[in-house]
Parts: sequence; structure tokens; C-alpha cells
Amino acid sequence: MRREVVCSVLSGMMAGVVVVSPARALTDGKVEEIVKAVHSYASEPGQEFSQNGYEALLEELLLPLNLDDASIDQLEQLGVFFVYTPVLQKRLRDKLSVLVDNGDEGVIAGRAAILRFMTSMGGMNSAEVTREFAAVLEHPGVGEAIAEGCFSDLFGILRFLAPSVLDDNAAGIASLFISLSKDLPFAKLSEAIECSGVLLEMKQSVPDEQFRIAHENLLSICREAVARARKEGAVDAEGYFKSKVVFLNGSYGRGELLNHPAPSLTFDWVSNGVKPARLSEYKGRVVVLDFWATWCGPCLASFPNLRALRKKYDDEVVIVGVTSLQGRHFPMGEPPIDTSGDPQREFELMRGFVEKMEMTWTVAFTEEDVFNSDFGVMGIPHLAIIDDQGIVRYNGLSPLGPLGDKTEAIDALLEVARERRAGGK
Repeated sequence: MRREVVCSVLSGMMAGVVVVSPARALTDGKVEEIVKAVHSYASEPGQEFSQNGYEALLEELLLPLNLDDASIDQLEQLGVFFVYTPVLQKRLRDKLSVLVDNGDEGVIAGRAAILRFMTSMGGMNSAEVTREFAAVLEHPGVGEAIAEGCFSDLFGILRFLAPSVLDDNAAGIASLFISLSKDLPFAKLSEAIECSGVLLEMKQSVPDEQFRIAHENLLSICREAVARARKEGAVDAEGYFKSKVVFLNGSYGRGELLNHPAPSLTFDWVSNGVKPARLSEYKGRVVVLDFWATWCGPCLASFPNLRALRKKYDDEVVIVGVTSLQGRHFPMGEPPIDTSGDPQREFELMRGFVEKMEMTWTVAFTEEDVFNSDFGVMGIPHLAIIDDQGIVRYNGLSPLGPLGDKTEAIDALLEVARERRAGGK
């Protein structure tokens, strides 16, 4: 779309594109027009997207606006468009700062504090992110905003903050999960609960009582969401929140995985024909668990690394590729084979797969699902490393990429095991 079209005083459609008059008053109708105009530019058929053109469009649409009387609802709808150029970012930040710093401790000020951080962090260094994030968590209105479901993508951004930022603000992050209300729509609840792994991973930095309250609130919310979904006939939502109840009740969900005894795994089938009944029978040896499945491309891509680990450590380290019955087997380069209701067929197909793919480590089917809630497996491949005493020392590693961090961890555990044997402990 040409820039002169965007600046037209006409309102409506021109050359198939919505255009906006440059009136200064910001109304809900004007917000809708701006959103349509921006989306039209990004999706116009035959139009080659230009970042410079996009930013020019945004400035033409947004700079003339008078934000003095803009509502927080309007600012939240347009906020994502203000982040693209420094001049727009400053205009929005100045307006939000007025709302945040005017002495109001209510929900509007809390929402403004969240939006100010979310739309400004792209231009911040790590120290500024830490400081600004702490200011959000400390604002009295933020808890009220969270309770009302007005948190933009604040929970989602937790997964992208540096560990140091998370640790420095651990108590405040726990308070976000404590502030969540069971009465929110399913979509808002799931948005927050999907990010609860951040809370679980930094348990050591959260005061015990605060972690307990946050965990109990999440579990209670999920249980009540299951009941509400069942009553409303929302089958997908009911299944989702049921899975989260299981997840939060597991070792990982309780914050009792790392530096705790490994959760139980029961083996239905192992590729080497020597079938231990359960994971605990490997106690006395360092164990690497790789959760995977035949349909998982990244899992298959990690096989060279697993092969290298097996060659490096031979029988000194037990490496187990953990999967579960999937109801389908995916041969390399061939159509999937339906194995639903026929576990023995899936086991036999796996035997040939192991040989074809040169899987030199042990492969095992477990009674527990490959997306194991006790180990916090939310995606595969997923590595966990267990020491010779059966204690989980590392979890959530990836078998892809350089092996240095994995071999360093394994070597350290082997050294401790050798010293323990030498000392007769």
C-alpha cells in the first residue's frame, strides 16, 4: 500500500485497502480502523512487505493521535504497534508512565505497568530489564490486574527472561501465580498455566511457603476448571486441565525432581532383551534417559550424539531411550504403520527400527507416557541424568547440539561415583 493512500482523509476501502483519516481523537472506532489498516497492509495480495514501509505506516497512523484521554483498553489493543520505532515507543511509554505514576494503585495502573514493561523491554539491557520487571511485580495494582485476567502476555514472557532476572524476582513471580483467579476464561487460565514450569524450575529461589501457596492455587484452579469444563460440555478444556492436574501432582510439578530420588519407570519392553522391571534396578550406575518417539524429527536428529555418548562411555553409563506405545510406528522414509491395539506389533517394529537406525543404546517402552509428568516432559527429545544413587541431578537437557555440557555433567557424576566406591560408601 502506498504511503499517500494511508494518509488520505478518506475512510473506507481504496484499492482494496482500509485507510484511516488522521483525526486526532482516539475512539474505539478509530482503534478498530487502525487495526484493520495495519492488518490490511501486512496481508495485501501482491504487496511485497517492506519493514520500512510498515514502520512509516505505523507512524502515519499513530503519531497524530491524542493519547491524553486514551483508555487502558485502547492502549492494550494498539500497544503492539507502538514497539516498532523509538518515537512511537516513547509516546506510548510517556502515556503509560502517567497512568502508572499518578498515585493510583488500582487495576488500571497495574495494567499500565504491565503494558509499559511489555512494550519497552525490547530496547533494554539486562540491568534495565531486571529493574523494570521488579517495578512491575512490586506495583500494588498488578495483582488485581492478574486476578481480572488483564495481564497481556506477561506470563508468556517469563519463558524468555534470563535466569538471573527470574532468580532476582522469584518471590514476585510466585505472587503472579498466587494472584490468578479460578473464575477467568479457560483461554486466559491456560495462557498462565502453560508458563507454570518457570515457577517450578526456580523453586529453590522461592520461599517455601510462597511456593506452596502458588502451587496449591494452580492445582485448585485446574481442578475447578475440570469441573467447570465438564459442566459446560467443553471436552477439550476438560482434557487439558485434567492433564495439568496430573502434571502439577507429579514430581516435577511439586518441585521434587531435581536432587530427589528418580520417579519410578516401569519397563514393558527393552531392545537388548535384558528386561529390568523398573528404572530403580539401574541404581549403582549413572543413567541417561532420553525421552523420544519414532515420529519426532528432532529426536531422530539427535541419534548421532547419543551414539557418540554410547561410544565414549561404553557400559560405564546406562543410556536408555524412553518411549511409550503410540498406536503408530513411523519407519524412516516410509508411511506410518497403524499399531493401535497391538502392542506386540509395535514392539517388533521397534526392534527393526533400532537395528536400521543403528541405535547402539538401550531403547525401552514404559508403562508411563513418554510425555512423563514426573520428569516434566513437555516436549521431546528431553534428557534427564541420574547419579549412581538414583538421584536426578539434571533434567530438561537436549541431546541436540554440542555434547560438552552433557559430557561434563556425566563425567562429574562418574567421578563422584568412583570416589564413593573407593571409600566403600
